[in-house]
Amino acid sequence: MAIASKQASRKSRTKAVRKTAKKTTARRKTAARKTAARKSTARRTTARKTTARKTTARKTKARKSPVRKTAAKKKTTARKTTARKSAARKSPARKTAAKKRVVKKTAARKSPARKTTARKSAVRKTAAKKRTVKKTAARKSPARKTAARKTAAKKRVVRKSAARKKTTARKSAARKSPARKTAAKKRVVRKSAARKKTTARKSAARKSPARKTAAKKRVVRKSAARKKTTARKSAARKSPARKTAAKKRVARKSAARKKTTARKSVARKTAAKKRVVKKTAARKSPARKTSARKTAARKSTARKSAARRSSARKSPSRKAVAARRMIASRLASSRPSTASRLAAVASAARHGGSYKNGLAHR
Repeated sequence: MAIASKQASRKSRTKAVRKTAKKTTARRKTAARKTAARKSTARRTTARKTTARKTTARKTKARKSPVRKTAAKKKTTARKTTARKSAARKSPARKTAAKKRVVKKTAARKSPARKTTARKSAVRKTAAKKRTVKKTAARKSPARKTAARKTAAKKRVVRKSAARKKTTARKSAARKSPARKTAAKKRVVRKSAARKKTTARKSAARKSPARKTAAKKRVVRKSAARKKTTARKSAARKSPARKTAAKKRVARKSAARKKTTARKSVARKTAAKKRVVKKTAARKSPARKTSARKTAARKSTARKSAARRSSARKSPSRKAVAARRMIASRLASSRPSTASRLAAVASAARHGGSYKNGLAHR
């Protein structure tokens, strides 16, 4: 045990020494790296140089201080001592001595000379033997299995079973007793009587004239409210203001529908259909499926959309189209005189249209 603990402590000491050495090495490397970074030419601006000079002077002074020297000496001594101890610990002479000690201890532990006189005494041995004999005899004695003991055990069993039977009989008798039966009957009668009373009270309350009157009044109130709501809704639905609004809505919708229909000329519809067919064919074509072709297709589409937008800008506006239609309808309704023709030209110019475009061929 002691040897194991010593070995463990030795191992932990070795680990501690290694750890200290590692830390010292890491510290030195860090210091060297920092010094190199500090002395690098790239870092030397005027301000940095001044700071570096000041820092160097301060550090040199600190390094030369007697306190620091003492600390450094202590560290060096400790390091050397640790190294010396590690070397001494690992020496073959020390290992041999340790092995000898282990052998010596094991031999001492296992030797018969270790057993004291007290352990070897005849009195102690005799007493131990007597105790063992006594226990064995008591365990194996026929007195333990006597008839009296058996009888006592049987009596205990009989008593227990009799008590159990008595309890069962008493419970059964109590359950079957006339007093208990009567009490149960009375409880049933009381419950049924209470139930009948509750039913009768509820029926009476339900059939009472006050309740019937209240129910009738509720029905009347509800029906009156329903009639009022229906009448109000019918009146609102039949009001001239509502009818006018409905007519206006209808007129607006029909006007919008007519405008949409007029906007969708046959030529425009055909052009749209052609575009759709063209696009579908282009989308499904196998020639479209390379990266270069896709780019070309995108550029072409952009060019076409730009051309379409420019052509849409050139086409006459809605106002111009409306002006032309109005002029055409006026000229169609009456034989144009010089004055009316001049008036039509003036109005077309005002609306941004053209007289020549607006005239219908006769």
